[in-house]
Amino acid sequence: MDNNTGFLFAGYAIIWLAFFGYCYRLSRRLDYLRRRLDALKRGEAGEPRASPEVAAAQTGETAPL
Repeated sequence: MDNNTGFLFAGYAIIWLAFFGYCYRLSRRLDYLRRRLDALKRGEAGEPRASPEVAAAQTGETAPL
């Protein structure tokens, strides 16, 4: 058998580390998106309010021209 088993082990280790790093990154992103979605549902988005046309449509009034 060749003496390249160290390279084989290093290759597998790098692949597994990259895979777990990617999974960790995805889990952090998912947590962020869940918190952001909860904030949007509560109305704490910090986003600008709806335009007058949208606000008027939601309340049933006519929008100012």
